[in-house]
Amino acid sequence: MKSIFWDIKDSAVVMLCIFSFVMFFAFAGFLIFRNNFEGYEIYTTPMQSFYQMTILLTTANFPDIMLPSYNYHRYYALFFIGYLVVGLYFLQNVLLAIVFDNYKKRIT
Repeated sequence: MKSIFWDIKDSAVVMLCIFSFVMFFAFAGFLIFRNNFEGYEIYTTPMQSFYQMTILLTTANFPDIMLPSYNYHRYYALFFIGYLVVGLYFLQNVLLAIVFDNYKKRIT
């Protein structure tokens, strides 16, 4: 339990950055898509949009979230692609690197 506590403590800054990143894009998505199909179906409230963007960070609902807005206007794809590139390929990899570094310290 002690090592788990230290791992969480060491990665808290990155987890806070990921949380802030998702919250920013959730609120931006709530404001951008409030007048089209996605605003009525997916981004109904800020908390619902945070939930959907958190799931989108795992890419579990990627086509379901992006394609309706992409069909409405193709430039909306930049919103989702930017979100996924920064979230998946930068923030989550930094978190993984911190967890792996802590694991290496623990086994040596």
